[in-house]
Amino acid sequence: MSYPYTLDAAGRLAEVDQAIDDTRTLIRSWIAGRTAGGGEPARVFGRFGRHFTTLQDVLEQMLDAIAGSLHEPPGPAGALAYERSRTAERRVGKVRATFRWYTAKYEQREAAGAGSYGRVLLAADEMVRSCFDTAFARADMPRPPDPLCYLDESFDATATPRVQPPRGIPAGDEVVGEFVRKLPIPVIALPVTCLEKPWWLAVAAHEVGHHVYFDLDPELEQATEARVSDAAEAARDEDVTEAWRRWSTEAFADMWSVLMVGGSAGWMVAQLSAAEPGRLVTLAGSTSLYPPPLVRLALFGELARRLDVEPPGPSAAEITSLLGSPGYEAADRLSRDEHLLHLSVVPGIAGALLGVASGGRAMPDLSGFDDDLLRGGGRADSWSQQLFNDIPALTPVDRAWSARTLVAAAAQHAAAIPAGAADRPRREAKLCAYLLETLPRTGPEGDLAEVRQPSAADAADLAGDLVGLLFEEVQ
Repeated sequence: MSYPYTLDAAGRLAEVDQAIDDTRTLIRSWIAGRTAGGGEPARVFGRFGRHFTTLQDVLEQMLDAIAGSLHEPPGPAGALAYERSRTAERRVGKVRATFRWYTAKYEQREAAGAGSYGRVLLAADEMVRSCFDTAFARADMPRPPDPLCYLDESFDATATPRVQPPRGIPAGDEVVGEFVRKLPIPVIALPVTCLEKPWWLAVAAHEVGHHVYFDLDPELEQATEARVSDAAEAARDEDVTEAWRRWSTEAFADMWSVLMVGGSAGWMVAQLSAAEPGRLVTLAGSTSLYPPPLVRLALFGELARRLDVEPPGPSAAEITSLLGSPGYEAADRLSRDEHLLHLSVVPGIAGALLGVASGGRAMPDLSGFDDDLLRGGGRADSWSQQLFNDIPALTPVDRAWSARTLVAAAAQHAAAIPAGAADRPRREAKLCAYLLETLPRTGPEGDLAEVRQPSAADAADLAGDLVGLLFEEVQ
């Protein structure tokens, strides 16, 4: 018995061919509209040239593969043409969804007026460049594309694609999530709090640390895990050692944030993790990538003390004493005992993290850390005081360290404003305006990443990997 309806195989195949062509046109026209000519869009988006060439090369090769699968011999006819067309359409949909996931982040820069996302992201770009580029220059390595920042409707910051599933991808769409993780375009989500309080850009230092961790040296992850685990063995408890092995990736990023913005990194995390004592002393589950909040704050404090930066925050000993203070003693005894074990090794772990090296050079050296910038009485302290002036005199602002030091100074300044001060809103508004005006003009000349075409071989290899994943998952 033949199929009960008339089928137009040629017409159905033509529809999918058109969808493939339309997607190719979408990609090309979107990129051309933001990079061609010498107008404002080209000024804003031209810095992402390497991102765009990578996206275009890889996604178009994927479209070529989908078109090839649609027409592979024997030439499909009848119902087979419809089967192949449905599969191809689903695959094209994944390519379009991946492109749209990225373009939504870039498009936040479309407007750069007061109160716009674009204005904050111009500042964020320089903060991220300041925290990211130096390590690669000092390691004498080709600089990868700088991470793409965007604002998310969340209070915490996240780095994607490597550490956790990217946000903004529909639940269950693992294919697009894998594409985003595999494409060499690092992404950082920042809280919308930065719109009105841009000193919160300090949290980007931790997220940049994740990208440095994975891009600087393929052996860095193993080296960090080994050093942290060895230091944790001082507790003589297998569970403690295993927990710190699991936490080592986040611990590295915390260390990087202290190297970048000093003790302000700990102050930011304290704001994010503030809770009732009973909740603070509840241990994270066995799958958590972070230490419990109090243990993490102690790590920030110990890192700050070893680097002699301001503000130091609480030490491991001070957090240990806190566990016996009113409110904390009522918490579960077992949890407090486990906290004490973790706290006992935090000073050693701080030292172990600062000793992590690549190419024989420890992270403080590779990061460009300079205690003259972040110590008490250093440049960040001086700039923090200058921010009281109507016209702050901050110089120089054209150095690789300028943006991160300015953000550290602003965070110190904001933290010093009394919570109940009548003039707090005015002072915060003044600080916000100054940062959004100054940060985009900081740092040396240059783009967010070297604008160069990925090699044909690299693009083909990456496209081949993604096509394999696509064809395996989308049938």
